[in-house]
Amino acid sequence: MSNVKKETHVDGLGTLYLCNDSAFDSASKAVLTTADSLITLRNLAYARIQEGKDSSVSTNGSYVKEGSLFVPKAANKRIWLRESLVLAHPSDAVASHKRGDEYVLPEGFNVDAHLEQVGKDNYFILTNTDSVPTNRFGEDERTVWLFGDQAKAYGEFLGSEPKKIENVNIWMYTGNDKHIDSQKGPFANQLWLHWLDNISSIIGNSRSLYSSYRVRGVRYEHAAGVAPKNSDLYSPSQFFEALDKAGLTIKGDLEKTVLDTLRK
Repeated sequence: MSNVKKETHVDGLGTLYLCNDSAFDSASKAVLTTADSLITLRNLAYARIQEGKDSSVSTNGSYVKEGSLFVPKAANKRIWLRESLVLAHPSDAVASHKRGDEYVLPEGFNVDAHLEQVGKDNYFILTNTDSVPTNRFGEDERTVWLFGDQAKAYGEFLGSEPKKIENVNIWMYTGNDKHIDSQKGPFANQLWLHWLDNISSIIGNSRSLYSSYRVRGVRYEHAAGVAPKNSDLYSPSQFFEALDKAGLTIKGDLEKTVLDTLRK
């Protein structure tokens, strides 16, 4: 049974919970019984700034809510997503990684259609996998997308003493187009933000979801008796997963209409 622990309370954000004794499917499910959401890159960066470099949130990496998408034999092979595609069927992804395979998405998955559905603010086409200098986090479009309003401050935090970090690496099968192109279809993974060491990488290509790696979630801070906006609502992927389990399938124009309504 997955064990969820309280990690810390971060002022201005909420209470962080973690699980590090189970594969990603079990760990994420367990964390979400207590937390409102898996932690995002923006919120993990904020927590690290607030808690300091010697805190648990800084000295331990974790999976985050965002995900990676790889597209074989395409002009744009590497994509980041605000909500990982793994979250819709985490057990399938874990099983794939346990076999040593990529988590290839179901036949018929249409990358362009998915990007249109989620909207332009919810994906980033990664054309540059060079490392990012921490003193440019506030202006590099990659780190601005990843960390949002915390990008500049997080870069300054990483670049400060002690344990000064000058560059952050991006691992998205960097320099290995051949591996991406060898897969039979688009494949997805979960993003991981490394702990603070000399590089503190952003990793989207590790086939390790079957391992007991840290998964973090947040129970958001809010006024007493007032729930955070939309905290009791399903995400789009959770909504359609629930429908699938109930034997109901929504496709085509109706699916697009429902997604547009959920986003609003």
